[in-house]
Order: sequence, then structure tokens, then C-alpha cells
Amino acid sequence: VQWQGHLCQVHAFILVLCYSRLLYLEFSLGTKLWDFLRCHQNALLAVGGVPKTCVYDNLSSVVKRRRGTDITLNETFQHFAGHYCFRVHPCWPGQPHEKGAIERPVDYVKGNFWAGRVFADYRDLQRQGRHWQDHVANVRVHNITRQRPVGRFLAEKKALRPLAPTRFDTDWVLSPKVSKQCLVRVDTNDYSVPPTCYRQSVEVRADDKTVCILLGSQEVARHARCYGRYQV
Repeated sequence: VQWQGHLCQVHAFILVLCYSRLLYLEFSLGTKLWDFLRCHQNALLAVGGVPKTCVYDNLSSVVKRRRGTDITLNETFQHFAGHYCFRVHPCWPGQPHEKGAIERPVDYVKGNFWAGRVFADYRDLQRQGRHWQDHVANVRVHNITRQRPVGRFLAEKKALRPLAPTRFDTDWVLSPKVSKQCLVRVDTNDYSVPPTCYRQSVEVRADDKTVCILLGSQEVARHARCYGRYQV
């Protein structure tokens, strides 16, 4: 999709609640761990609670290493799961039937939402995605339950655990050194800082919209996040 004057690859995060089949859909321009955690947290906030167990494919954001039944989770994701108090269940590799509740919705999003649509830009894609989620996907009669997801969710929501009182920090944090040109590089793009930061180490905190640069505890620069490549 078009964004900031560039054609950008877009990715979809999908969460489905198993009883109601309520679907949460969010698009992202990145697939780093921090993008995954941000979308995951947004999904939990949107449904207003936390399942007791969440089931995952063996993506690297969740599973760091696996040898048969010996599973090592990604440490940061383990902290995220602990923050929201849910059990992590990684599926057995090559067994798609274990996660059928999410496999079919992926095809549903591709065929019912994505196919044949035109998006003015990334913001328009997000807007259309939210409208489709709320006015098509979650109000249709589901072909497995034969009921509407929004109706079954009224009963399911009572079984969800409460959200944590604070949000998990999903910022991407870096500690680069300022270049001779007073620039800081984040994901191939360079962001300017004041000359007072020349050749010093700074802390960079990036989310999906903003790049914030701090020297010590003081914010010295804030930029809109760029999704082009090798831009200044």
C-alpha cells in the first residue's frame, strides 16, 4: 500500500476467540517482535479481557527454540504473557489442525476482505479493515457455530480474565551512537538530533508512529516514523 510516498509491504495480525469466533484484525507495516507485541496488546484491549490460554504457531516472536517437546520461549514474549497472566501453547510443527480456529479466518480475510479492494493509503486500509471487522466479520452467521460472533461473545467475555492495570511497554528500544552528521539510524532511515548530541550515545524509543530520541532522561528529538528505505 502507499504510505509516505512509498509502496510499503503490509502485514496482518489476527486474533480469534475460540468459543465466540470473534475476530480481531490489525494491519502493520512491520513484523518485528515489538510490532507483534503492540498488535497483540491492542487485541486484548479491544476484547476487554485475557484468555486463560493463547495458541500460537511457532513464530520466532513466541518460540525461540524448539526440539520436540522441549520448548524455549522468547524471553520478552514470556514477560508479556506473564504481564497479562495467560498460558502460552505453541502448536506442534506441521499440524495445522491444531490451530484451525485461526487458519480458516486467515483465508477468510484474504478472500472476503482483501481480494478486489482498493486502498488509497495505509490509513485507508486500517479504516476499511476496522469497518469490515465490525460490520461484516463479527456480525455474520459463522459457518461452524451457526451463530453471530458478537452474540456468543457476550457469554464468552464473562470467562475472560481481567486486563492488567498497566500496559506492557511495546516500544522498540535502541542505544545507537550519534553520527558525525548528527543523525541516528533506525531500520535503514536516519533521524536528526541537535548538535549538542554529537558523537554521544542516545536512547531511541520507536513505536508504529513516532521515533523519540533521548539523551539521558531528556527528550532531544521526536520524528514521525518513516517506513521508506534509506531516507533522511
